[in-house]
Amino acid sequence: LAHSTGWLARILPLPFAPECGCPVSFPDDYVQEKVPEDIQSYVIPLTDDLKNSFGQLDEGTLIIYGAFAGARPALENLAKMKSGDVVLATHVPAKHRGLEDMHAWYDTRLRKWFEHNVEAIDNGVNIRRIFILRRDDLIEPGQSCIKDARSVEIMQMHEDAGIEVYLTWLEDIERQRDVEDSILFGNRLVQVNQSAWDKQGHNEILVSVNSRIISGYRRRWNQWQAAGRTLSEVLQLYSEPESQAIRYCVED
Repeated sequence: LAHSTGWLARILPLPFAPECGCPVSFPDDYVQEKVPEDIQSYVIPLTDDLKNSFGQLDEGTLIIYGAFAGARPALENLAKMKSGDVVLATHVPAKHRGLEDMHAWYDTRLRKWFEHNVEAIDNGVNIRRIFILRRDDLIEPGQSCIKDARSVEIMQMHEDAGIEVYLTWLEDIERQRDVEDSILFGNRLVQVNQSAWDKQGHNEILVSVNSRIISGYRRRWNQWQAAGRTLSEVLQLYSEPESQAIRYCVED
């Protein structure tokens, strides 16, 4: 484990010391020597999962869990970016919550992340964010008008802060099952929200410095960007020709 986690100190502060002194054959020897024989068969599946986790660490990848698990590593890795560095990010609302996740940019959780984005931009970091939304969540079906002004205001808030903003309809992405919230910190690290937020805010986060994994998510990000348009281009499609005012749907 000491060998496996040596790289972690460079990217993620963890509440344990890597130098645990575990034998190479851990956890097999531990189970045989310490666990009562009657329950070893129940423990083995757990230790198999543990060995898989060690294998991921050897490849430069860590899975972390918990309430708002991704907040701390995201903030600390953003702070490490230097002038001229590029951050490629996505925002993908959870399916069952729709635009509620968009509105969360006004809440403390995402508001703090946004403020740190602004600080990074002031320090010369380039941030590009794709909002990947379902078309019917934002556009009234059968009409050429926008039905959620607040989501537009949030995306414009990002653009006004100096973030390059793109909007891609989920329906226009060929492999929708690959779409995930992700943040690429240059070529150094990728952080991925691999599961939707539940009501308690628990989720599963992948953090990796593995160049193959980073390249894969960079390729996906480029594909998602190509499937969409800049925010300005999208809003142009839903604006009055003469006044350029955005067409919002009028409630009856």
